[in-house]
Amino acid sequence: MPKESLHDLLTACGAIVVDDPISLISKVARYKLIVYCSDSDAAPTTAELDMFRGLYKHMGLLTVIREWVLDSLGVYKLQPLLAYVLSTDASIQVPF
Repeated sequence: MPKESLHDLLTACGAIVVDDPISLISKVARYKLIVYCSDSDAAPTTAELDMFRGLYKHMGLLTVIREWVLDSLGVYKLQPLLAYVLSTDASIQVPF
């Protein structure tokens, strides 16, 4: 799924979508997540995974794969995040 399509889908569902994680600091929301959506099916690079760990460590932002969005919409219920989180850090705490 192209990023633009995911953006449109999330917006249609009522999500607030930003282009930069820093923009999330000023937003009021129950949950703040980064949805990783690559135009290829390749796994995230080591550098990207390091960035995701840093965003969690410094800003508390979890990064999940786009399948979390699709799976949640498919069953009309937010799916548990743990299986979709892009981090190997054992200290990560997920809100649901």
